[in-house]
Amino acid sequence: MDIAESLRQAGPLVGHIHFADSNRRAIGFGHTEIAAVVRALREIGFAGYASAEILPWPDSDSAARQTMNAFNQFFRQTKPC
Repeated sequence: MDIAESLRQAGPLVGHIHFADSNRRAIGFGHTEIAAVVRALREIGFAGYASAEILPWPDSDSAARQTMNAFNQFFRQTKPC
């Protein structure tokens, strides 16, 4: 399944994105092509909500910090992915 293409096809129907990496850990600890997903969200003009539900690996604080770092890296950058 191509997540980015699925988002493009759903377009304006997408109102909430729930992030976790391929192994249910924070973005960056798995194999999800997050840059492609965020590019697709920008292409469809996504202005909804993003959240994450991840495993507390290696511990809760580290997982939360990694999640916020990933959100900031991919959603708050000024240049396209």
